[in-house]
Amino acid sequence: MGAACFFIFGNFWVLFSAPMFTQYFYDTRLVALAHLFTLGWVTLMIFGVITQFYPLAFGGTAFRTHLVVPALTFLISGVSGMVAGFALGHLQVAAIGTVLIFLGV
Repeated sequence: MGAACFFIFGNFWVLFSAPMFTQYFYDTRLVALAHLFTLGWVTLMIFGVITQFYPLAFGGTAFRTHLVVPALTFLISGVSGMVAGFALGHLQVAAIGTVLIFLGV
């Protein structure tokens, strides 16, 4: 669900901020958008697939399933913080989001 939310938000951001793509490539808003799709959508999608299909694919049981919810919480809050920090130009907030992502991983 989190991956879908990041994907939808990113698509609306692209739709309503089209002039942003004619500016400098390393603008912090473009960096935020790139991280929104790569970390927010792709990484959380992979997280969900691994969590659901690992037992089916390998015929075993998943270990440490009690860590899934805290890891997902850290990942979602970290990606949100990183994207918001880059989008608003507050790099300290982006750094805190990065730390939360590392804790989630």
